Amino acid sequence: MKRQEDSQYPKTGLAVVCQSGDIICHPKLRAEPDVWARVLAHCLLHLGMEHFIEKENPVYWNAACDCVAEKFLAEMKFGKSAADAPPGVNDEERLYRRFIEAGMAPEYAGFGTAGENTPDMVFNEKEPPRWSNRPKSWSAVFATGLSLAVQSAVSVAAGYRDTINYYESDHLKSVAARAKAWFISSYPLLGAIAATFKLIEDPSICQRMDIRIAAISCNLKEIYINPASGLSYDECRFVMAHEFLHAALRHDARYGWRDAYLWNVACDYVINGWLTEMGLGERPSGSLYDEQFKGQNAEAVYDRIVSDMRAYRKLATLRGTGLGDILPGDGNWRERGDGIDLDAFYRRALGQGLEYHNEQDRGYLPEGLVEEIRALSHPQNRINKRPGIFGIAPHKR
Repeated sequence: MKRQEDSQYPKTGLAVVCQSGDIICHPKLRAEPDVWARVLAHCLLHLGMEHFIEKENPVYWNAACDCVAEKFLAEMKFGKSAADAPPGVNDEERLYRRFIEAGMAPEYAGFGTAGENTPDMVFNEKEPPRWSNRPKSWSAVFATGLSLAVQSAVSVAAGYRDTINYYESDHLKSVAARAKAWFISSYPLLGAIAATFKLIEDPSICQRMDIRIAAISCNLKEIYINPASGLSYDECRFVMAHEFLHAALRHDARYGWRDAYLWNVACDYVINGWLTEMGLGERPSGSLYDEQFKGQNAEAVYDRIVSDMRAYRKLATLRGTGLGDILPGDGNWRERGDGIDLDAFYRRALGQGLEYHNEQDRGYLPEGLVEEIRALSHPQNRINKRPGIFGIAPHKR
């Protein structure tokens, strides 16, 4: 959302919405909070309802879309509008055809947010978006929001929740919550890790932190899943296993002198390769995966990709392009002693998880992953046998 001097802001109205996803607000006009809420919701509905379609008469099409958006908000009793709701209209295509055939009656005019006789949808397909975390499908994001809102309302009506706030998704049995529960109950390798991490699915937090799909904070023991990403259950299992392995294998602490983002990319290639071999869920499209790195550890992959740093920096992790899904922690964690506790916890949880996994015959594990877990359980042996694997060189004797 932009509220600044901009050539595209409306001259007499409050806001316009761009095809790229930007909402450009008038920098000087004032309005009540309820009015602004209605205006911004109206603009977002143009995106969510897929109104950005080229039509023969764009003025009539914009007016028809305005009527449908306002009708939707009026029925929800959301915000405050300066005009009464338009007469019974719920189909923009049908209303548009009526305008084409018989003209637009006065009662259907004036429902836009850009002022009188000014379209509030700005078509700018050739203009790049001003923000990097743009969803692939606005309608999918809208559908997810509606689904979560309905689940919240049902939970409140049933007495499970006191408010309609849907961010505490564990109580709503979201896809991510069900995936997390599966790890705890049915996948001992990562069950203890999953049980310790708090699942956060707050869309506003994910937007503020630029989390496109997922990320993890190893120090805070929080895993973030963006509900707007539209992951299926199988994709969510893959993504959560990916993030849990980042934490369990201490990727946040092992990069040492290396470039943090390229290290994150190298770890992604290795983890996604393992999970693909294991058949654990379904790898989301666009995830980092390359057969040429099969059988290599993160340090070896890093040494290969730094030879073409410019190309690999353009790749996207589960968080987004140029953003690592391993969230940075407090720089003083080792001085406080937290680092020792974290190392001990992850080492114990993963080592015991491997034992339980093998005892219960829970499925195939790649040799490289087993080696990583065993090396993590005996860090001194790891440093002696494989110099520099934690990002530090061994002492010379």
